[in-house]
Parts: sequence; C-alpha cells; structure tokens
Amino acid sequence: MGKDTKPPAELAARFVESLVMLLYGLGNPSDEEKEELEQILQPLAGGDPHACKMTDPVLFFRISHILSRGRTPTMSQLSGELMIPHATATRLAERLVQQGLAERLADPDDRRIVRVALTGRGRKFHEVMKRFAVRRVEKVLGSLSREEQEKFVELLDMLAANAGRG
Repeated sequence: MGKDTKPPAELAARFVESLVMLLYGLGNPSDEEKEELEQILQPLAGGDPHACKMTDPVLFFRISHILSRGRTPTMSQLSGELMIPHATATRLAERLVQQGLAERLADPDDRRIVRVALTGRGRKFHEVMKRFAVRRVEKVLGSLSREEQEKFVELLDMLAANAGRG
C-alpha cells in the first residue's frame, strides 16, 4: 500500500480542507446541541450552575480523554499532549479543579511536581461527552456504506499511527 508516497500538493491541500471541515463539524456543536448537552450534564453538576457551561466542549473532551486513560499526567505532560503552553494547561486544569471535575495530586516521588486526575464527577462528565461525541460521529458516518465506514476508520487509524512521525 503506497507507504512513504508523497501526495501531490493539491491532494494534500484538499485533505487539509476536508479534515478542517470534518473536525469543525464534529467539534462545534450547534447552540441547540450545547443546550441538550448542558441539560444532560446538569444532574451531574451538583447544584453548580456554572459546572455545565461548556465554553469549549471540545477542549474539555480532549483534556478529559487524556485523563480518562487511567494515568495522572504532570502539567508538562498534559500541555505536551494538548500541544498548548504550560501556563494555558495549568489554567485549564485549575478551571476543572474549581468545577470539581479534576483534582491536583502531589507526585509521590517529587512533591514539587503536580499531577492532575479526573474526579468521579469528571469521569461521569467524560462518559456523557463521549456518548454525545459517538452519536455525532454516527450521524456523519451514516452517510457512508458499511464498507466505506470500515475503510475510512482503517485509513484514519493508519494516519493517526503515522501522525507523530515528523
């Protein structure tokens, strides 16, 4: 299968455009969908009216996805995985801590290092957001045949595996 075959510039440009449109479409819920999501999440908010206000649900989902893998990354590791500055990652983590979705943990080997983990409520929020995301992807993939869906996901897996190789 044509590995290491450089695509023509116009094909790469089409890919970028399509990828941006796909991610924008999946990652930016409509106002109606945001309201639906907030209503679904409200029972988990524990009476905090601000806990469900998702100014950037995609960013929360990215952070919670990283934290849901059972690890407790340091702020440096979190900022690296999110590809954002350390100070920004720290601010975002602090917002999640204030909302009761995450907690700061001292590193057992070095007290100067701060780790971050989801709380029980944060894990519940993540699971609700994940189900919501799956429903959105099902809608998008529903426009393809079963064979096209499988091929598309297979190709995405291949691209994801190679994405980190400069």
